[in-house]
Amino acid sequence: MNLPDISEALTLGASALGILKSVKDLMPDSKEKEEATAKLEKAENDLKIAQARTAKDLGYQLCYCSLPPSVMLQNKDDIWVCQSCGKEYSPVGIG
Repeated sequence: MNLPDISEALTLGASALGILKSVKDLMPDSKEKEEATAKLEKAENDLKIAQARTAKDLGYQLCYCSLPPSVMLQNKDDIWVCQSCGKEYSPVGIG
């Protein structure tokens, strides 16, 4: 599987998790709802880890302000900016 395929699979996984969370919210308060909540939280964390690994493989910088790491995006000045905490990273050699 190549990286664009993995990226698409991660997007589909995030969409599916969103749908499952909506369905879970319709459940009455119960032990089953608590179990569903815990499993969905684990799946969401696993998805974030997979997204961070994919982003790193694609050449993006990661910010370790949280775990799993946040993906940093480049601005027009080629500065990497964390979308979670706002930290900036300027690679050596840019100037």
